[in-house]
Amino acid sequence: MNTIRHHLLPLAFAGAASVACAAVATAQVPQNTAVFGTYSGPISTGTSGLFLLPMNGGAATTVGNLPIELQQATGPYQRGVGGVDLRSEDGGIVCGTIAAGNGPGMGGIHLFVLYLNGTTVDTAQTRKIYLGSTNTVGGSLVRVLPDGRILVLASDGGGALTTGPMANHLAAIVDISQPVATLTMLPNPAGSGVGGGFAVDPAGQFAYYLLSANPGSPTGVASLYRWQLSTGSTCTIASWIGHVAKGVSCGEDGTVYVATNNVVSVTHEMHTVQPVGCTSATVTSMQSSLPLPANSVHLDANGSLLIATAGWAPGFPNHRNSVASVDPATGAVTMLASPPAPGWGLMSDIAVRRPMVSYGSTSDGENRYVFDNFPNPGGQPTIGNSSFSLTMRAAPNGALASVLGLSLGRGSLSALGCEVLLDLNTIAATVTVGVPGATTATYSMPIPNNPNLVGFEFTAQSLHLESTGFAASRGLQVTIQ
Repeated sequence: MNTIRHHLLPLAFAGAASVACAAVATAQVPQNTAVFGTYSGPISTGTSGLFLLPMNGGAATTVGNLPIELQQATGPYQRGVGGVDLRSEDGGIVCGTIAAGNGPGMGGIHLFVLYLNGTTVDTAQTRKIYLGSTNTVGGSLVRVLPDGRILVLASDGGGALTTGPMANHLAAIVDISQPVATLTMLPNPAGSGVGGGFAVDPAGQFAYYLLSANPGSPTGVASLYRWQLSTGSTCTIASWIGHVAKGVSCGEDGTVYVATNNVVSVTHEMHTVQPVGCTSATVTSMQSSLPLPANSVHLDANGSLLIATAGWAPGFPNHRNSVASVDPATGAVTMLASPPAPGWGLMSDIAVRRPMVSYGSTSDGENRYVFDNFPNPGGQPTIGNSSFSLTMRAAPNGALASVLGLSLGRGSLSALGCEVLLDLNTIAATVTVGVPGATTATYSMPIPNNPNLVGFEFTAQSLHLESTGFAASRGLQVTIQ
């Protein structure tokens, strides 16, 4: 595997201090911060809502001024946050709700897009989309697609919502680019059992979802499904007998990470899954030292898995409804936050805003090209990091020639059969990287120790010449910390 390094052109950071303030967006989740959601229920005395947790240490804070649908219900009724994800373009928080149909003034399932002013919701920017109603206990899970649209899974207990825009439909794609959101219904995905979450691949072509049949039984089966969004076709690519699966995340290179609970040995495992179409995937499993099952899994900036833990398992009270970090290679666990009395409610979902985040879809050709940033080999984009670099990986083969572009914003322009995702009006540098056929290329970008650079954002994308045409990576937005 060949590697060639290029030093950052001075132009890339020229004038950075003067434009840093303009590059920082407002009303958003801070960089390197996790957002997790909770809901109330008959077995929970905690509080429903959203919470912010800084990844560099510190206590979790409560998000204030939430819509009533995301707050604690009066009485023993389930209500609160069902799903959480973040919009990379503006840091907005996307939330699905949980609601009990028999509660007073309840039964509606909604999708919210929230923006913050500090730690308080800016109600003037809040988007609320009604999905339908439930007669029992319903909820919605959410994932943001590479193009900014939102994939929603909503259900009423074991089936679809009974009324409303998503009546009789389990899945929809929601477009909020216009003042009035539009919903496009998808065919109901196959399979039955207890749902365990879903994730979207970096190209936005496939979703991966978990279902557990006969959960709690030694003969029960947890299955990972691959779902092609354009056609609705599904297939099972991995399964675990005697397991319950809850928690799935997808990395930039298409690797899928799954958390399961072995009900026989009462152990908790992390699985690294390499999908190969609809054939059986290659699975590497590692027992985790986390004493409780996961409720949600999300990749953080360092390549570890953020875990929102279950709240119903017996024993280990200090680990219930907590946030932990799990190394998928070793299973080692680091506890990041535990709830104060009276608690946070029951954990539902977690997401993290990373200082390096991909956006847009890949323009694949003979190969796929991805930024290797889980974790980034050159470390995080912090001031004074003289070793900071960007690494591009190609699979299965390398290109004939490769160019890395840097700009100060996002764009979208079709050219050479690819989607150019850089802002062509603010191109800072274009650099030839790699050598012909290389599957790895590293571009060195030492960051000066200048406090004025904190918050400065730039974007990157690689363009590749292949024997049959051109291909391109997704865009990468980098925020200096």
